[in-house]
Amino acid sequence: MLQRILLSLLLILLSPLALQAAPGGASPLAIKASELKQIGKIREQVEKDSTLSEEQKKPILALYDEASDWVNRARTSAEQTKLLIRQRTEAPRTTASIRKALAKGLKEKPLDMARLKKKPLPELVQLVATEKANLDSREARVSELEQKLASDSQRPDAARKRLAEAKQELEALQKKLESQPKEADPLQRARHWRDKAHALALQNEIRMLEQELLTLPAQRALDEAMYEEAKTRSKLAEARVEKLEELLNERRRKEVEKLSRAEEAAQQAVAGKSPLLEQVAAENTALSDQLAAALQELEEASSRDNKLKERAKWIQEMYQTTREKVKVAGMSGALGLVLLEQRNQLPDLRRLKRDMADIHKRITDTTLRQIRHREALRDLSDGRNVVIEWPEGMSEKERKRLEPQLRKLLERKRELLKKLVNLDNEQLKALAELEVAMQELVNSVQEFDAYLAEHLLWVRNTRTIHLSDLARLPEELHTLFDPRPWMEV
Repeated sequence: MLQRILLSLLLILLSPLALQAAPGGASPLAIKASELKQIGKIREQVEKDSTLSEEQKKPILALYDEASDWVNRARTSAEQTKLLIRQRTEAPRTTASIRKALAKGLKEKPLDMARLKKKPLPELVQLVATEKANLDSREARVSELEQKLASDSQRPDAARKRLAEAKQELEALQKKLESQPKEADPLQRARHWRDKAHALALQNEIRMLEQELLTLPAQRALDEAMYEEAKTRSKLAEARVEKLEELLNERRRKEVEKLSRAEEAAQQAVAGKSPLLEQVAAENTALSDQLAAALQELEEASSRDNKLKERAKWIQEMYQTTREKVKVAGMSGALGLVLLEQRNQLPDLRRLKRDMADIHKRITDTTLRQIRHREALRDLSDGRNVVIEWPEGMSEKERKRLEPQLRKLLERKRELLKKLVNLDNEQLKALAELEVAMQELVNSVQEFDAYLAEHLLWVRNTRTIHLSDLARLPEELHTLFDPRPWMEV
């Protein structure tokens, strides 16, 4: 701990020296930002200069505009350099704080299941939707950090390469500046200011890249800690969603079972009283059966969605691990066998595409079913005022006797249709999520399969050819072109 503190203090003390030192250990650069503050004034003087024509002014002003752009880039690099120095100091503290929290175990406010069981069903549906949105946000954060870590691993090489290029460019530009004449015409003077501004931008970029290379290890450690934290929080959110979905499905099942029993009882109650009552009661029972079937489809879609997401994650993790192995160790026969085994473990793309087509069909079927339910609900917009088509020959007295029971059945039918429309909405949402999960799985499999195919192409899968094989070549050619075995075929 003491060594880390001393190292941090040393870096802080050396940072100003690093900023003042010239790139590559050469003498300090003569170019300063303060020298270039007058570029704007000089440009104004050129615009007002009556000795120059408009055609002469155009290239001169363009060069001063370029110089201003380089000055702005130099200012941006200087600001980024300060930020990098601050990051190098703060990143270890933030990393330690995250690691400490992870070691203790991240916790979230537990779900009050007793209170949630009493919550009205629509509110419970909304709560599940909110928690799912939170889960999606956390999963997006995990994906974002995964990409950042992948980018971080390539950044040191890119930064070193650009640093070497920038030093070469600056050295060439310094020689160019030294060779420029002291007394020059307006156009040459504008080129000189442009080149000085360019040199300042390169100088500040070099300092920025040097600070970035010093900061990258600490930033990498912070990104890894944040990634682990994000994964942990994503798993916590996933567990919350699973519990809430289980509670929601249980509540829905109980409600559907209660409705089914009520409709069966209503159907038995009107048995033998009137064909019209029996018909409506039978339709209500059929609708309650549709509710039960739709609920089962919804649960299956949600469960399958979770499994597809887990499988896609597994394939992505295996893909990343494989790429890292190949990058570090290179291709070999042993690793080629491992890659071949991994390729054999990938899901069959043709089957996945058939499953995708099945999901599309289910979305279409559910949409058409919802349209039918909406139309039926529109016809029963108000069960008390709906026009009843009585059978011919039924007496007024009989109608008055049956009407209260019939309107009650129609009102129950309207409520059942409303529940079916709502459940159709939930089913379409679940199928849309399932479609997205399936597409992610297909993309992951295709990407990994293409990578494996590309690298397996260069892995030897037979023994090495020896001189003895060449000696047997005439005999094997004779066997190949012998017409007798072909005639027997």
